[in-house]
Formats: sequence, C-alpha cells, structure tokens
Amino acid sequence: MGNFYYTLSRYPEAEVQYRRVLELAPDNAPAYTNLGTVLTNENRYAEARTVLEKAVALNPTYAAYNNLASVYYMEGRYPDSAAIYEKALRLNSSDYMVWGNLGAAYVMAPALAHQAKTTFEKAASLAEQKAREAPDATVQSELGCYYARLRMSDKARTRLESAVALAPEDRTVVLTVAEGYALLGDRAAAKAQLRKALALGSSLEYAMRIPALKEIAQ
Repeated sequence: MGNFYYTLSRYPEAEVQYRRVLELAPDNAPAYTNLGTVLTNENRYAEARTVLEKAVALNPTYAAYNNLASVYYMEGRYPDSAAIYEKALRLNSSDYMVWGNLGAAYVMAPALAHQAKTTFEKAASLAEQKAREAPDATVQSELGCYYARLRMSDKARTRLESAVALAPEDRTVVLTVAEGYALLGDRAAAKAQLRKALALGSSLEYAMRIPALKEIAQ
C-alpha cells in the first residue's frame, strides 16, 4: 500500500504504511529506503537522513545510496554527497541523472571541483542515448543543465526549450529548466520559469536548496 500511495504523491499516507511495515519488520531495509524517499519528498531532510543511513547500514543498495546522497546534497553536505553518489555508481553506472548529480556535488565541493567536467560529459553522453529512445522532457531538461555547466550555451538553450515544449505543466521539469537558465546566467528566464514551477506546486524550500536558484528564489 505504501508504494501505491507514493505513486499518487500521497506522501503522508505512504509514510503511515511504511512505518507499519517497520513496526512488524524493524530490519526491513527496503522499507527504510522507501520511507526515506517519502520524507525527502516532503523536505524533511534530517528525518530522511536518519532513515536512509539506517537503510544503508542494513543493506547498502543502489537506491539507498542514491537517495542518501541526494539528502546530503540538499543539506549542503557536498563532499559527503559526492562520496555516496560514487558508491551508488559502483553498483550501477548507467543512470545519467546520478552522474549529473555527482557532478553537481563536485562543483560545490572545492577540493573535488576539478572532477566535475568529465562527470558532466559522462552524464550528457548517457542522457543523449536516452533522448534517442523517445521524446522525454526530463531528459531534455537535465541535458540543458549539463550543457549549461559545460559552457555549451546554444545546446543548453535548445534542450531547455525542448523540455518546456514537451511538458509545460510538469513542475519538476519546469524547475529544472529554471535551474538551467540560472546556470546560463539568464536571470530573467530563470525567474520566469521558477515562478511558473512554484505556481504548478513546486516547493519554495526545495528550490532554495538548489545552489543555482538560491538567490533567485529568495
């Protein structure tokens, strides 16, 4: 039932179900991972961190590592985030988004920033493969961010525009597009897309934890 409620974005109800599972099976690592994901989606990062660290301690899976790394990133613990993303990629290196997230963590950790370029190049390469499979707004929006970070502004704008055309009412896509324009230094476009994302239901708290959007979102 927890997974059913999660797919409907009914996070409080999903949380109740996952906690019931953990009452019956306190060492159920997947339930901790799922609960941590729910708490992350509710911007309850400290709680999510505790739960996901428990999941990793019980069973260090790709999903548990990936979700924990995301929480560390949102908390501003960029070196820790990078280290955990690296562990996730040792288990599964095929997900373009995890490579991109690792690159973003590298950028924010001065001692690791020199590794960011090759990481974004890897993310872009994998995302391009995904983009050839079928039109996908999420892929296009992420590619826009990767190319912006790689200082390929024309390619970045093309991908960002494609993302908005494919999914103009998808708040997650629109928020990523806002980030992409912010990375390009196009403050006006970033603000416009951020306002749209917030109107569609994106969380302002979440947006302010994205480094490229932090100043714009204030």
